Amino acid sequence: MLHILISVVVKGISDYPPRLQTWFENTMSFQTLPSHYCRKTSSRQYLPSELNVRKMYRMYVELCKERRKKAVKESFYRHIFVSEFNISFQTPKKDKCNFCVAYLNYSKQEQEAKRPDYESHTRNKEQARQMKTVDKEKAKTDSQFAAACFDLQQVLQCPFGDVNLFYYKRKLSVYNLSIYGLGDGRGLCYMWDETTAARGSCEISSCVMDYLKKCSEEGKERMSLYSDNCGGQNRNRYVVVMYSYIVQSTAISNITHTFLEKGHTQNENDSIHAVIENEKKHTEFVYTPAQYYALARCAQKSKQQYTVKEMEREDCFNFKAMAKQMKNFSVDEDGESVRWGKIRQLVLDKSHPYAVKFKHELDAGAFRILNMFRKSRKKPITPTLELLYSEPLPVKKSKYKYLLALCNEHLIPSAYHSFFRDLPNEDRNDSDENEVEDDNE
Repeated sequence: MLHILISVVVKGISDYPPRLQTWFENTMSFQTLPSHYCRKTSSRQYLPSELNVRKMYRMYVELCKERRKKAVKESFYRHIFVSEFNISFQTPKKDKCNFCVAYLNYSKQEQEAKRPDYESHTRNKEQARQMKTVDKEKAKTDSQFAAACFDLQQVLQCPFGDVNLFYYKRKLSVYNLSIYGLGDGRGLCYMWDETTAARGSCEISSCVMDYLKKCSEEGKERMSLYSDNCGGQNRNRYVVVMYSYIVQSTAISNITHTFLEKGHTQNENDSIHAVIENEKKHTEFVYTPAQYYALARCAQKSKQQYTVKEMEREDCFNFKAMAKQMKNFSVDEDGESVRWGKIRQLVLDKSHPYAVKFKHELDAGAFRILNMFRKSRKKPITPTLELLYSEPLPVKKSKYKYLLALCNEHLIPSAYHSFFRDLPNEDRNDSDENEVEDDNE
């Protein structure tokens, strides 16, 4: 996470004209976040959505008064923000597909060359949405079938509130993997903070596994799941291993996972995130993860409230270790390479729990088959679950000091000081950890 002066100052102050140098000296360091949707393809950094340039300018003017410095005009401040830096404010959704926008901006010759890719892109988008619509209606009438979509919400940070210094300090991250039942419209939020677990493939798989077990207990035998195509969280071998475990250990006999087309992953699950974000905007302060859990439970006013499961370390399982018990994730039964980044749909069935059916195109016809024990002479064995974590994850020392600074300056009420002081951190033996200097001085 970068420290920025109104945005990201990547050059030395001496590289700028004297007037601009003065302006930089009178600004403070805001904390930015990478894009939630395109971290791998974009270097753009984002400020919290509750900020805007006018609010930042007012904070800048207050700082100038404190330091007895002359503030530049708002127009100049805004000009520097817009023209000098690759910075923006968080938005709840990546509204437009980069590929579609680029295709429309191509010349006629370029469009002709890209037409096959564009047609495949559009076809997969429409087919995935159509499949989801069909499954949604089926889930309403078939008591043994369930359909759902899931997604990880943008990082929630605490403490949260309209306090200037909150924007300059690194804060504790809270995660929410939400699942929307397409048949019954129920929302389920799996929530935890960064000291409990990270937000990788094993953590996401653990949440989905808990949901599938609940569906099995409710009498569901066939599942259809939809998600975006994030390889690090949803479209990988560890999710497949989890599905294999589920069809062997529960009453669920078949799981189909369809990946929505990149750039067109909008789905009903987004409504959960929107409702929580809206409730957050109308909440003055959130100091601890537990308050976020309560906020999510009460966010839905007009319909059934969301169910919130507070994830513990004991709920997170090591599917990477389980995958090591398998031997093949790269070559299908025809000897062709499996391109995990291109998979559009995969199916696991109880009759052949180690055979993964998959498609690289939704209209490809027959499924290709990956046998996870193809290269092994050993007989397949029922995989065993191991816990992912044996102890809490420590907060980085720098972040811990920032949080203690907010406590020491009484910007966090004293009732919550013990929570932050007791956070596991990289150096609990630092005798000076409570004597924190303001990182903006």
